[in-house]
Amino acid sequence: MKIAFLGDIALNDDYNILYHEDKKPFKEIGKFLSQHQYVVGNLECLSEGSYGENLLKKPRLKTKPETLNYLLDIGINVAQLAHNHVYDNLKDGFDRTS
Repeated sequence: MKIAFLGDIALNDDYNILYHEDKKPFKEIGKFLSQHQYVVGNLECLSEGSYGENLLKKPRLKTKPETLNYLLDIGINVAQLAHNHVYDNLKDGFDRTS
């Protein structure tokens, strides 16, 4: 059995633009990772929510819900939500991510 473990995955900022432009920045790594039965990664940026951000915390990471589709291009089977960013976008952002 082949398992790939990926470090921090942050699909924020420019990745939102790339996704909107229908770019595929993970095409090559996706080919490589497709040779593994499981791909596990640590998701650092959760989806933005409708109710703003946790202003008590910095830095805050967020991405557009549709940009999380890049996880499919990478072939992620299991995504761990980074504990230090899990509430950056309040409960609504967490719910939209999971």
